[in-house]
Amino acid sequence: MEAGTLLLRLDDRVQRANVALAESQVSDTSAVDLAELQVEFEEGELQITRDSARQGGANAQDVREAEFAYNRSVVQLRAAELELEQRRLSMEREAARLAEMMIRAPIGGDVIEVHKKAGETVDELTTVVTLVDTSMLEIDFPVPPSVSAGLSVGDAVSVHWQDIEAPPAEDARIVFIPPTGDATVREVTIRIEIPNPDGLPSGLHGRVRLRSPGGGAG
Repeated sequence: MEAGTLLLRLDDRVQRANVALAESQVSDTSAVDLAELQVEFEEGELQITRDSARQGGANAQDVREAEFAYNRSVVQLRAAELELEQRRLSMEREAARLAEMMIRAPIGGDVIEVHKKAGETVDELTTVVTLVDTSMLEIDFPVPPSVSAGLSVGDAVSVHWQDIEAPPAEDARIVFIPPTGDATVREVTIRIEIPNPDGLPSGLHGRVRLRSPGGGAG
């Protein structure tokens, strides 16, 4: 299966309804639309009142009331916009909660074991599925510090399998060289990756042969 494939899902009927409700509330922009119309109307009324005052028709009180009505409509528009933004954030929160009720494959691979059945209780520490990806095999092997000092990430190595009849893997690469070693045995553990187009099982043993300058058999 591919990464992102849905593996398991909790009973999410209530949460899906919460998400649908939140989406409906976000799509309703009528309060903002109405507030915008009110601002436009009050702005026009204020301009008419000011023009009338300049011509001697309206008095100062009329202008003050028109200014107050306009300013109030602006505040009401900001409040409507804020409420809509809060609804949007609430929708994102509900959608995130819904996503947490699903387990999707973090990698491409194969499910080798399902630990829980439908109806069983789980929590954040419960193992529910074992998923493995064997498209790239890894081997960790120790070498003396004198050998690791001559190696670099990306160096080519070969692997001769010991558990099965299979041709040696000649396209393996060093992917990690730790900056520290094990002082008790005076060794550094190197990690290599091996492309696995033939689908060999994990857990195999093999003999690693270093091919970089200064390397030897591992």
